[in-house]
Amino acid sequence: MITACFLRETKAQLAARANVGIHYDQVTRQPQDKGVHKFPDSFHTLFACIDTKRKVSQQEQGVSSRQIGMTQVEQLAACIAKKELCS
Repeated sequence: MITACFLRETKAQLAARANVGIHYDQVTRQPQDKGVHKFPDSFHTLFACIDTKRKVSQQEQGVSSRQIGMTQVEQLAACIAKKELCS
């Protein structure tokens, strides 16, 4: 249970940290901002690797993108799970 005493202590601790340059808003916002910016990069890298694997598979098997069946998709998913994305 959160009590008035707990809230006073928490506010005092946050104020003490702010006095030495540790600001609550910055500490909580910075990791979130970095994560938001990193996600698209990782997402695009993943799909670039998937596309590369797809193209290599198509070339090796001499098939068009419309002919790729679920088996190859499942193989690609297995490679991703093993972290063999761009090898």
